[in-house]
Amino acid sequence: MYGIFEAKDKLVQEYITESGGTVLEFPEEFKRTFEEESLGGAEKSCMVFGLRGNYHCIGLYGPLTLAAEYYEVHEKTALEVGIPQDHIHFYINPIYSFHGQLCYFELDIFYDGGDLEFGEKLRNYNEKQFHRLLDLGIYGWFRPYAGIIGPTADRIGYLAEVWKKYLRILDPNEIMNRGKLF
Repeated sequence: MYGIFEAKDKLVQEYITESGGTVLEFPEEFKRTFEEESLGGAEKSCMVFGLRGNYHCIGLYGPLTLAAEYYEVHEKTALEVGIPQDHIHFYINPIYSFHGQLCYFELDIFYDGGDLEFGEKLRNYNEKQFHRLLDLGIYGWFRPYAGIIGPTADRIGYLAEVWKKYLRILDPNEIMNRGKLF
């Protein structure tokens, strides 16, 4: 099994180098932990959403230059509403061929779905976070949750009305808007 991962890793490193990129060295502790938790099948891995049983994510696109600010606002907001530090995670993926520019980000929170009070913390987190991310600046949302659409539509003004009219023509049966986002 490890031979497959090593072969893929070698190909990716060659591609990065040939494309003029830099292959970063990860600390051995990270490599060991990743292999044990992700490849070894332990239920602690973020990669299988098994850290605490449930996974909450705000997915967005934005510039690499704002990565640190996205993390800071994620951590600050989560701590403000009572989410413990060890539940807060962050994922960033630069998008080829826009390395150094466009990235996909996830502001992740892993939690126990049996903790009903945590749901209220997530609602409070979302309410604050959507506005803060819009203030900070993003390119677009990956997952347009209902709570995101309202603040976004307020910011784009007339374009939101154009968007709604366009969707009424393109999707009159609301097949693509099944959650009635607006």
